[in-house]
Amino acid sequence: MNPLLMGIDAGTSGTKVVVFDCQGNIVARGSARMPVVNPKPGWVEQPPIWWENLQEAVNSLWEQGRVERKAIQAIGLTHQRHSFVPVDKNIRPLRNGILWSDVRCVREIREVVETIGAQRVYEASGVRPGPWSIYKMGWFKKNEPYLYDRCYKIVLVHDYLIHRLTGRLVTTISAAAMMGCLDIHRLDCWIKEILSVFNIPESKLVDDIVPAGTVLGRLTEEAAALLGLEQRITVVSAAGDQPCGCIGVGVDNPHVLGMNSGTSLTLETVVPELRLDPNMNYVMEYSPLDLYAPECAIFSGLSDLMNWFKDEFAQSEVAEANDGNANIWETLYGYAVACPPGAGGMLLFPYFQGSNAPYWDPLARGIIVGCHRRTGKAQLVRAIMEGLAYESRRQIELLEDGTKESIDSIRMYGGSAHREIWNQIVADITNRTVEVTNTEEATSLGAAICAAKGVGLHPSIRESMQTMVKVKNIFEPSCAYRDQYDSIYQQVYKPLFGAVQPFVDHLSELNEYVLKKIGG
Repeated sequence: MNPLLMGIDAGTSGTKVVVFDCQGNIVARGSARMPVVNPKPGWVEQPPIWWENLQEAVNSLWEQGRVERKAIQAIGLTHQRHSFVPVDKNIRPLRNGILWSDVRCVREIREVVETIGAQRVYEASGVRPGPWSIYKMGWFKKNEPYLYDRCYKIVLVHDYLIHRLTGRLVTTISAAAMMGCLDIHRLDCWIKEILSVFNIPESKLVDDIVPAGTVLGRLTEEAAALLGLEQRITVVSAAGDQPCGCIGVGVDNPHVLGMNSGTSLTLETVVPELRLDPNMNYVMEYSPLDLYAPECAIFSGLSDLMNWFKDEFAQSEVAEANDGNANIWETLYGYAVACPPGAGGMLLFPYFQGSNAPYWDPLARGIIVGCHRRTGKAQLVRAIMEGLAYESRRQIELLEDGTKESIDSIRMYGGSAHREIWNQIVADITNRTVEVTNTEEATSLGAAICAAKGVGLHPSIRESMQTMVKVKNIFEPSCAYRDQYDSIYQQVYKPLFGAVQPFVDHLSELNEYVLKKIGG
């Protein structure tokens, strides 16, 4: 019986469960969607039903009848990062989870900057003050003290699910790195100086921090029964969704970049030693390869903005697709194909949920310029893709400047990775080769690769990658549009937002004030 591996991806919009063989081929997959709620502008929460959602996804897998359950050897879990929930002593959630994209903690960020200083925080943690877990934990302690007093631990989605699977309360280096308070030099302890600003003791956080590929134990009797699995199955630590996605597409050296074009757009490479950027233009993750992983991110990625377009502007297309049993996404992505480069003079800045480097501004919002009477849906869809590609180019340049390494190729993964028009636009605007691998489930594959190493099916994570990851398609930059895209990027995209940023921030503050005034 050929051994199989289960990769679980507990993401923002839902849970995916994918079974792979030892060559990286998908045997079967199941999924279940998760709701996201926005109680107030800038707030992003999720009901803490991740365990129930995982059960639903696994059950959808069994319904296909394509997996020999006895062949499954190990489970690897990847997850949405720095989303957390406070729990009581029985590890029962006390409120909704506060998600990674939530930006309610502007005051807490300012408090840390004024108390410690952004540079000092960055040098200690690898992430400058921003909307990371610890700042929202500070908000939670200050604004919901009645729940904080009942709180035993504050756990990430990863930590919660691993506890339900194995009974252990443990986190990984990768999961901890994005909380904003891990010692990036030691990788096994929390930074007391940052915690002390909010008067949060270390005891509120998970004590056990382990590297990827660590055997965490076997399934509990209850977990095995609920998931329909044998209790003997080993659970192995992996990493957050971005490092696992990079593993799943074969990012193993500084000249290759992994780009996740899902709910967020995240760009990550790997370097052999800690290389903090003196300008603080990227954060420092940690790869399952035991390499540091410099990373930039755009909170609103292609899937997120395309869903925004669908929900707000494409009701007729959705109705037609439903009536004709058609794929709505073929129609919407087709708009970008039909629109020439340049989006009819329209330019979009994708800061719909704040911005990271180089502005680090939670009040930043999206901007669309260049509209005219002939502007239509095709131009807007094309502008979404081109705007994200321009911002990706800027982020790549920031990574290159800080790491002193040239990035020559991009490995694409995430929800839109197999859309040819998107891959070609990214290749054209960034002027780099874009490669697409053989699986649409790169994050789950990354978790499975870690699991394979953990139980000895492959000697190392690197050798697992070499066996299980294969490049399928390559997109080369087109010379035809290079001058046009370069001109827009250099003369318009790079300087424009900085020139109007104070006005955008003021609008955001006024909007929050008005909403509070009317009770919105």
